[in-house]
Amino acid sequence: ARVIQKELRTTDIIARFGGEEFVAILPEINLRDAKIISSRVAIAISRQVTVLADGTELSVTASVGVTQRKQGENIDEVLKRADDFLYFAKENGRARVISEHDYLQAIA
Repeated sequence: ARVIQKELRTTDIIARFGGEEFVAILPEINLRDAKIISSRVAIAISRQVTVLADGTELSVTASVGVTQRKQGENIDEVLKRADDFLYFAKENGRARVISEHDYLQAIA
C-alpha cells in the first residue's frame, strides 16, 4: 500500500479491496493518464524487494485493471469493470495493465 500511495497524487484515494487487491480512485484524470500512472505503480511494486526473517528475498508483480466511470454509472458498475480487466490481465500473462481499449483489442 505504501508503494502504491507513493506513486499517486495527494488527491487520489487508495483502499484495500478484497483480500489482496487494492483500488485507487484518481479523480479528474483521463483514461490515458490513469493507465500511465497505473503502469508506474506496477513497475514500482515489481521493484520492491522484501527480505523475510530467514533472509529469503520476496518480490511480487502487479496486474492492474484500469477504467473510467461512464455517464450514469454507479460505483459498483465501475468497480466490476475494473475487476474484470484485472482478472483478464491475470489470465493473460500477469504483471500487466489492462484498460478497456486493451481488452477490446485482445478479444477482437
